[in-house]
Amino acid sequence: MKRAVVAALAAILFAGCASPGVIPAGPDTFTVSSGTSWGWSSAQARAEVYALANKFCEDRGLVMVPLSIDTIDGVTGRNTPSATLVFRALQPGDPEIKRVNIEAPDNIQRIQRR
Repeated sequence: MKRAVVAALAAILFAGCASPGVIPAGPDTFTVSSGTSWGWSSAQARAEVYALANKFCEDRGLVMVPLSIDTIDGVTGRNTPSATLVFRALQPGDPEIKRVNIEAPDNIQRIQRR
């Protein structure tokens, strides 16, 4: 019984660290997040979300068009690096496929202590 409780708690703890995968966010629009990287730089998390989004689209014969990305560098003892990508999955030849200007969301406020 004790072993089962410990295993259940460990599963819950590690489930919170796992990437949920690609999530629908509207017509042809999806989001994917990563917060499982270790270290201080969000570069690995950024690469992971782009790879997941590209794979998602390639598996369906679609083209991934990034809309926005938000990254947070890791802080020791507080959080691991993370990235959230919002993208469109469009049919090849769709007129909305064009050179994009990726921006960070404009509604995020961060407080930093120095």
